[in-house]
Amino acid sequence: MSGRRVIRKSQVILEITVSLAVAVILMTAAAKIFVWMSNRMAQREKDYNETRDDAASEDTEKSDKPVFVDESGYPDLDVLE
Repeated sequence: MSGRRVIRKSQVILEITVSLAVAVILMTAAAKIFVWMSNRMAQREKDYNETRDDAASEDTEKSDKPVFVDESGYPDLDVLE
């Protein structure tokens, strides 16, 4: 009977260890995604605000055209970094 107890305790310890490791990995990934989103949002806001002068101008040639922001220079999401 005592052998089964040791095996059960060992299994519980292993399961808790694995679940805590997975939880830490998920929390780290979530934090990296949050930081990436925040940085990207700040960059987009800055770039968007720079286009507002053309959109508000009275020159119809400038204000009638849609303004697109080039996002190719923005940082890529790399969770495994």
